[in-house]
Amino acid sequence: MLKSIGVGAVLEAPDGAQALDRISAERELPDIVMCDLRMPGMDGIEFTRRLSEAPTTPSLILTSALEKPLL
Repeated sequence: MLKSIGVGAVLEAPDGAQALDRISAERELPDIVMCDLRMPGMDGIEFTRRLSEAPTTPSLILTSALEKPLL
């Protein structure tokens, strides 16, 4: 969907640890990171904390199919 609206580059990762590895391997940080709160291995809260340790942090969109009381 992102590419269909003109987003130039879309990086994907199956979990938070691999996403952090991909982000750190890029020459430039992405403008926006989309993250699910429930991921295998590392939840979205931990991912967000670790992402915030970068010298510059991208904008973050959190998504989830969790029940409203948990959100």
